[in-house]
This record gives sequence, structure tokens and C-alpha cells, in this order.
Amino acid sequence: MIETIGGEVAYVYWYEKTLWEISCADPKRDTFEEAKAKIQCMWNKYKELLACDVPGFDISNGNVLKYAIAKSFPDPVLDTPKTYGLDINFKDPVDGLTVMDYIQKELKRYQQNPSAYPSQIKDLTRVYEILRSRGAKHAHELD
Repeated sequence: MIETIGGEVAYVYWYEKTLWEISCADPKRDTFEEAKAKIQCMWNKYKELLACDVPGFDISNGNVLKYAIAKSFPDPVLDTPKTYGLDINFKDPVDGLTVMDYIQKELKRYQQNPSAYPSQIKDLTRVYEILRSRGAKHAHELD
């Protein structure tokens, strides 16, 4: 969420600032509802193209939401659907999997050695359960 501090706009998260900027939403001019509509429009048009290709990410040009999960920063995945109504139920064209599939894959990987990754398992399980309760789907559920 954005805040106003001394008349200046302060974004709580970098990804929110980016969402607003690439959607041409202006916090000084647009109401939240107007900005939300712009952000949804941009997301619906480009969500499959918003990708990361960085060292340490196991999917070359994988979706930015999966990258957030890979880097143990689930806030964009949890917050953007709730705050901005963004649809995360789509298949990444790179691997044909949804964010939920990616979380499940990562959980299985960590569960191969649970004593080494207890916090990752706990955190990913929590994220998975929250998303599931909000209607997030696996790729096979979208067919």
C-alpha cells in the first residue's frame, strides 16, 4: 500500500511502486480505485510477459511471481491479488505452471531434506494455504 508522508508519496514496497509506474497510475492524480483499474488492465495484458532471468532463479525467464517465491519474498504473491485484484491463476508460458504449482514444486524439493529447511517448509506451506483459501489454482485446474 502507498502512504503519504509530509505530502510526498511513499511506497511501502518496491513492487507496488513498479506496478503503479508501469500502469501509468499516478498517486497524486488518481484515486485508489482509478489506479487499481489501470493496474488490473496492465496486469491482464502483460502478466505472462512479466518475467525474470537472473542468476539463482531456476526458471529462465520465469514469471516475476515465481521469482518472488524463489527468493523467499512472498509479499507480492500474497498482496497484489488481495489489494489490486490481480489474477494469479494463469500458466506461465515458459513452463506451463501456475504460481501454486511452483510453490508445490519448491515444497517437495525442501521436503526431501526437511531438517535442513524447516523454516522454508513452514513459510511455503503458509503461503500455499493462504493462496489456496483465496482461490489460487494449479495448472490442471485451469483446463
